[in-house]
Amino acid sequence: MFEQSPSLTRGLLLALPMTFGSALALAQDLQRVEVEGRRPADIARFDVQASCPGIAATLQDGLVGAISRENLSGTMRVQFRVKGDGTSEVKHSGGPVAYRQPVRRAMHNVSCVNKEDGQLFSFLVVFTPARDEAGGDASYRVALLEQ
Repeated sequence: MFEQSPSLTRGLLLALPMTFGSALALAQDLQRVEVEGRRPADIARFDVQASCPGIAATLQDGLVGAISRENLSGTMRVQFRVKGDGTSEVKHSGGPVAYRQPVRRAMHNVSCVNKEDGQLFSFLVVFTPARDEAGGDASYRVALLEQ
């Protein structure tokens, strides 16, 4: 059948170490690479009042001026991260556009006791006009819903 020549066998034996030797040299030249980033998908917590006990009063105080000027109803989703004893990365969606900046400013005055830096929280703010029973001027209520 097929007969191998001694020179072919020697050639193959010489070629194999050269191939593996060059692969080993390439592997030694590679440098270590470190990849940093955020956790893939954050799961928001909704127990915002447990971690930031005065948030409802702070929002109410921070929004009183905008509410008396605008007199609008709506529901706004607010998300933020805990940073130290405060907040960062405040984001909002929905609700009256006129309240977005006042909500963001009020959130910067919120103090949190949860020291888990970077934890994502989410809640709803509901703006509702409440009419006086006697038909007088409208007052305004702001509700914070943990959902």
